This record gives sequence, structure tokens and C-alpha cells, in this order.
Amino acid sequence: MGYRDEVTRRLRRAYRTGLFGVVFVVLLLGGVAAVVLKKNPLWCTAPQHQSDLLTAYGSDPLYNVAPPGGRLVEESKAVGACRPPAVGKEVRGPYDGVSLHRRYETERLLSLREVSDLYGPVARSDGWRLIATPQLPTEGAFRFCKPTPASVAELQVSVWRGNPAGLSVVMSTDLEHTTSCPDPVDALSFGG
Repeated sequence: MGYRDEVTRRLRRAYRTGLFGVVFVVLLLGGVAAVVLKKNPLWCTAPQHQSDLLTAYGSDPLYNVAPPGGRLVEESKAVGACRPPAVGKEVRGPYDGVSLHRRYETERLLSLREVSDLYGPVARSDGWRLIATPQLPTEGAFRFCKPTPASVAELQVSVWRGNPAGLSVVMSTDLEHTTSCPDPVDALSFGG
């Protein structure tokens, strides 16, 4: 009877250990899947026109201007509509549009003149219109607009104080509501 009890005890231990291992692997895989799906949900892929805009905007020369000595600390992309692949029909998000965002930390607060001199020549040579300038003398945002074949793009360059100081660049479009650029502001207020 002792031999049979020993075999039974070992089989139970192996069963519990194996069961624990299976549960552990299932929980681990479930956690990894949850993280992956949160960042890239399978049921929400951008409609083709929004994916195309993200690609085009990401390669735009004005969006790719970086401040001297700036360190890229954040970069994100967003789409405003979603297409569940199983349905094949577009489901609207809060808006039909896209946006890209970059945030740079800089060694010091850049002057608005420096930002104007950095972005102005690229904007002018690439067909962007300046539609708003900073309202404060030392910080604020420049806003640009550019008609494209697929949409009207807007790009905002914001200077912000802080430790460290920095600069944000946001490029976006609202495909439902924006059909043309506002009138440009006086080029003299843009350093040029």
C-alpha cells in the first residue's frame, strides 16, 4: 500500500504543477494579447483615406522641421474613424480626420523669432499659409494651413515654457468640416 500511495501522491503533485503551469501560461498570453490589442485593436483599422493622409502628413517637410538641439520626447498618430474588418463598413469616430503630434524638449526656451525663422522658409516654399501668430510676446502658437488634393491640412507649432522648455508640432485635418484655408495673416508678423 505504501508504493501505491507514493505513486498517487506524485501523480497529484504533477497534476497540480502542470495545472499551475497551464494557468500561468494562459494568463501570461492573455496579458500580452490585451496590451497588443489596446495599442492596435484588430476591430479598428483606419479607413484607407485616413491611412494615406497619415503617411503623407508624416513625410511633409514642415512637419519634419525639428528645433535645433531639440530632443523628440513624444510622437503620436490618431485617426477619427474606424472600420471593423468583420463588418467592412466604416464607423465614424468623433470626427473624420487624422492628426500627428510631436513634442520636443529644448535646452532653452526658443524665441518666437527663432521659431518663425525656423519654420517660415519651409512653410513658404512648400505652399503653407500662416493663419495665426502667437498672441503673447514670448510664448504661443503659429498656425499654418495648406490645401492638399485630399483635404485641408493644418499645422500648429507651439512654444512652451517649463523645465525643460519645448516645442510641439501638431498636424491635423478635419475631413468633414474644413474645406478651405482661412485668410492668411500679414506676412510681416511672421518674420518675413
